[in-house]
Amino acid sequence: NFSSSEGYDCLFGETETTPATIIDSKSLTCLSPRGALSAASVQIAHKTNHHVQDTGFTFTTLPDISVTEIYPSMASTTGGSTLTVTVSSSDGLSPLSSSESYVCSFGSDSSAAVLVAASYVTPSKLTCVAPSQPSGVAIATSPSSNSFMTKLTVHNAVSVDFASNTGSAFTFFAPPEVSHVYPSSASAATAATITVSGKNFMSSSSLACKFGSSTVPARYLSPYSVECSFAAGAVDASTSSIEISNNGQDFSSDSVQFSLVPISTVSSLTPTTGPMSGGTVVTITGTSFRNTPSLQCNFGAQDRVDATYVSSNQISCEVPASAEASFVSV
Repeated sequence: NFSSSEGYDCLFGETETTPATIIDSKSLTCLSPRGALSAASVQIAHKTNHHVQDTGFTFTTLPDISVTEIYPSMASTTGGSTLTVTVSSSDGLSPLSSSESYVCSFGSDSSAAVLVAASYVTPSKLTCVAPSQPSGVAIATSPSSNSFMTKLTVHNAVSVDFASNTGSAFTFFAPPEVSHVYPSSASAATAATITVSGKNFMSSSSLACKFGSSTVPARYLSPYSVECSFAAGAVDASTSSIEISNNGQDFSSDSVQFSLVPISTVSSLTPTTGPMSGGTVVTITGTSFRNTPSLQCNFGAQDRVDATYVSSNQISCEVPASAEASFVSV
């Protein structure tokens, strides 16, 4: 029985002593000492008569686990991103064990933190899936990008000690949205730069554009605009949606369409001659013609006239007047 009129200490091993605080006649609390990793017996020492009572329990001091890297370092508020978390240990040894269970904790306040089960990868790496951003975990906000910064820590799932665990900043962002793309098409035979408009875009090293199944880096312009550039042949040559991701994983899902157009080819034209006064209607046969307002025929280097779309394999054009008789390419 513990008496409030007496003082007590907790003795860890042979030398480490910390003051005890009485809770009631059957229990008291004391802080564990700082020190190297070790397992020590726990004893209760009476300050008045110096009597030492063995509790029969062993206390093990675990090393602090620090998060040194998170990839990606941000995720959508909708959750679902797989994060790779790299950690280090205060004792310089391998901080993780495949025989242990771990959790990722999101939040700066342990009482409001969200715990997510982590998967062991290597002695210094875990993966965990980011949760949806719950109320109460945000510790800073960025109005221009509509993002929420919090803290990610890693803990042993059996004995969670928030106080001795060093975390790393982690950002939740509002999902990016795409509303418009300009131009809405480009030739598959040449490089192109596309401007994508929308909202919730962030300036990050992982900012990316996705054309169908092809992904290319994006250049941040503002929270409402990004540029996507790609070389000829670098993305799918088809009509597909263009989507944006702030972290290279969580892409928008707005299905704004963009088309990569195969280059048109000409295989024949009829007739192949006409008067210098012009007016001859020429039928051109080839491939990959598109019915667009900008469809035109070039006669030589200078003369350009509007074309009439017949099919993807045929168009017609009226030959312009010429000042002299000559051969021209079409």
